[in-house]
Amino acid sequence: MTGHEVSGTPPVRSRILAMAVLLAVAIAGATGGVLLDRMVFMPRGPRMGRSSFSASAMRGRMPSPESRRRFSDRMAKELGLTPTQQARVDTIMTRQFEGMQRASASVRPTIDSLVQAAQRSMDSVLTPEQRTKVQSMRRAPRQRGG
Repeated sequence: MTGHEVSGTPPVRSRILAMAVLLAVAIAGATGGVLLDRMVFMPRGPRMGRSSFSASAMRGRMPSPESRRRFSDRMAKELGLTPTQQARVDTIMTRQFEGMQRASASVRPTIDSLVQAAQRSMDSVLTPEQRTKVQSMRRAPRQRGG
């Protein structure tokens, strides 16, 4: 008899380890794919049904003062806010978005690094013509102001 036949554990451990590695790779691949899709291929302009204020927030940037004022005015009108409530809500929203901006700034280098690595990996698979096309696809959102 061999050692594998007696204990039976090394092949089981190897299978479990292989399954764990495959699961981790699948999760990482799915996460990378979603990031690549969101960061590279999706247009970054305001989405249907969202104000430019919330669209800016979703992109991790502070909305312009004009956009914030329009949102604040609309919110005050639709909710019937008193001037005191409006001032307090404006302060809360400003703090929230400043916090979001700080959080975004702290993770942005990591996200950019992941996106660049994915782009390099994808480019290594593509033909020169396909790389040219995907580069123009990557630039398209920026040219639309995204």
